[in-house]
Amino acid sequence: MKLAAPLTAVDAYRQKMADPIARARRGQLLDWPHDSLTADRIADALDAMIAALDPVPDDDPRWAHSFRSDPDPDKQSTYAQSPGAFMGPHIEAHFAQTGDDVCRWAIISEDWLVGQPDFGLPFLEPLIDRDPLELRWVVAGACWILTSSGWDPTVNLAGFLARLAGKLPSLDATLQAMASADPHARLMADIARSVSGGSKLQSIDTGWWPTQ
Repeated sequence: MKLAAPLTAVDAYRQKMADPIARARRGQLLDWPHDSLTADRIADALDAMIAALDPVPDDDPRWAHSFRSDPDPDKQSTYAQSPGAFMGPHIEAHFAQTGDDVCRWAIISEDWLVGQPDFGLPFLEPLIDRDPLELRWVVAGACWILTSSGWDPTVNLAGFLARLAGKLPSLDATLQAMASADPHARLMADIARSVSGGSKLQSIDTGWWPTQ
């Protein structure tokens, strides 16, 4: 997949994402203990999005009006003043049209980076319809929000797990399959079981947040 975008917007996006990608690769995306595999997933997703971008001139007819420059700042278009603001809506629009997974994961990763309380659920849930083991990233996303922001999304995660239990043949069987995949998936399965059983995320000892 290649996504055409204005050159100045692509440059701004690359610059914006360079620091979180570099910090994630060094294991320092957060300045305190955190899930390094989720940090790697964020970095991988952003790297893939950057690689998929096809920069074209700002005066391309598809968006020339959005990047119109003018000596009078009051007459400049929004994106001429702030080209970095173009990429988020552009990626989301392409995803809405195509369902492309590179765009999907870029959107999820930005949601995680900014601490969205729904931890990317609208974009993660369709992945579980395709492969129930992707549930690990729903749980990991919820954990990331608590780790990075201090906000406990237990209610959102528990509600989702309850809905999922009504859709899957067996949520427990899915969690068992997750647990057998690798140590990280096993931890996510254990956390999902605890939350489904009524525990708050913040009461679960992962080493990523103070337990309460």
